[in-house]
Amino acid sequence: SGDPLAFFPKTLPPAVRCIASLGAGPALTSLAQRGSGAVTLRPLEEIQKQVLIDEFLNRRSQPPLESKARQKLIRGARTNNPQLLASCMHELNSIGVLDGTATAEPILFYMEADNLTMVMEKCLYRWESTYNGKIVGGSLVRDAMTCLWASRFGLKRRELQEILHLGVAQLSPLMCDCAPFFLEHGGTYSIASEALRRAVESRYVPTPDAQAEAHRFVGDYFETGSTPARQAQEVPWQRAESFDLEELIRVIARAEVFMQLTSNDSIRGDLWSYLSLLQLHDMHRNLATHCKASCAALELQDPPLEAEYIADVFTRMGQWLAEAGYMEASTQLLIRGLELWGKLEEDDDRLAVCSETLAKVFGNMSAPEAQTYFDKAVNIRTRNVKAGGRLDEAFGRCMNDYGLWCKRNNKREESMRHLLRAADIWSKVLGPEHPQVATAHLNLSTVCYEGGFLSQAAEHAQNALSIRKVAAGPRHPLYGEALVNMGAVELARAGGDTTGRQRREALRMLQEGAALYEKARGGQHPDTLWAKSFLAQAGPDEDIEMEDEEDEEEGDGK
Repeated sequence: SGDPLAFFPKTLPPAVRCIASLGAGPALTSLAQRGSGAVTLRPLEEIQKQVLIDEFLNRRSQPPLESKARQKLIRGARTNNPQLLASCMHELNSIGVLDGTATAEPILFYMEADNLTMVMEKCLYRWESTYNGKIVGGSLVRDAMTCLWASRFGLKRRELQEILHLGVAQLSPLMCDCAPFFLEHGGTYSIASEALRRAVESRYVPTPDAQAEAHRFVGDYFETGSTPARQAQEVPWQRAESFDLEELIRVIARAEVFMQLTSNDSIRGDLWSYLSLLQLHDMHRNLATHCKASCAALELQDPPLEAEYIADVFTRMGQWLAEAGYMEASTQLLIRGLELWGKLEEDDDRLAVCSETLAKVFGNMSAPEAQTYFDKAVNIRTRNVKAGGRLDEAFGRCMNDYGLWCKRNNKREESMRHLLRAADIWSKVLGPEHPQVATAHLNLSTVCYEGGFLSQAAEHAQNALSIRKVAAGPRHPLYGEALVNMGAVELARAGGDTTGRQRREALRMLQEGAALYEKARGGQHPDTLWAKSFLAQAGPDEDIEMEDEEDEEEGDGK
């Protein structure tokens, strides 16, 4: 779409507020188009600069800055930028200007900079003149800054020392001097300022080849000298940034990296980004083969790995390959995973999960084996509950999926039974007003609607509408979906009556639901077109007055 903030939700829960710091550009335009408010930060006034300088000195117990040097900072036009002023103060403190051990002359050196990036370039020059003699045959500042620039989540001191083969005494003075320009979280350091990142890129890695080599260098270190968690965070990303796509396939198919990518919240979505990159360059065809080979290698390792871990790898990799569209490879891995879980414990919940996933894969392939595996998953979960196990949300999801599969295969009675059970389980586990319960009622309404049982369809549609209005709010597209379902049912119940109140109310709900969809997702989104299709079927009618509404787990739809 060209929207730089396409990843960001267009609707947020009522209690959520998001604050973003942006300059002029496409991202700011995107937020403005969504109706977001904006506050413009004005250049600093002289009195504000004085306050910032005094606070900086007080925090460090430094004496007042001598008058001439102070006036240069306060009256300089470039220090109207608070970030530039703070950067200059940090550098002057490091040099010794603030405590009187050095003259105020360096102020002119920094005040010559036209922008913050140029200030950072002057900082790099000063650091080089101070620290480059600390290592033999290289540039400490260049190498350290390039590695930090290339890292994805930053580097720990130990990691940076190992990458550059340095001792603590060689690296620590530079890290202390640069600390004001770094972010430090849990012992991990990263470049805090975009201006410093640009300065490092311009000075040390100005070409695509140099940048790729830097990413390759950092990736090589993490591949051989780090924990699985850090490998998953850095290695695939570094291979993608250096455009080593064959290496990227090999890395994400490795069992230990794959398991981290699917379980670590901070990188959970990365697999899809890497798959998109591979597909964009037509390099994805061998991915399933690498995944199968990786799983097969697990079973051949000596000494053997825990059977539970191997079964989990087969299951998770099979699930992901199914979602990615590699149905044949997914089926093979899931069947093997099912065999491995079966050897461990007959009624293990993970066996039920694997069976359910395999059922959905077969369902997407329109294979009749789907029902066998759905039944297997339901039977395992039922036996576990009867044996004293806990009724959980996953059981309801299994019943909901089974009900939808039955609906798509024209098994209406079975579909109703399974969806009613899903609604009952979710009501007991999550509460009767939970959005999941609304989803089950929405799916029940579609089954009744397609079967011609319009009174029952209206009852379930009304339940879904009431729950979602409270849970999601009257401006959310989930409420819009419930409105469209309710409107479609009421329109069908109105029959040939083209002027009655029931028809007018149905059209009002359809128009309101379509408007919510259009505002949240755009006029050409499939959900918007689906909602408008019912209005088109209703034929031309008078305009319906509606309130001006502003702006997920969804049901199956009509």
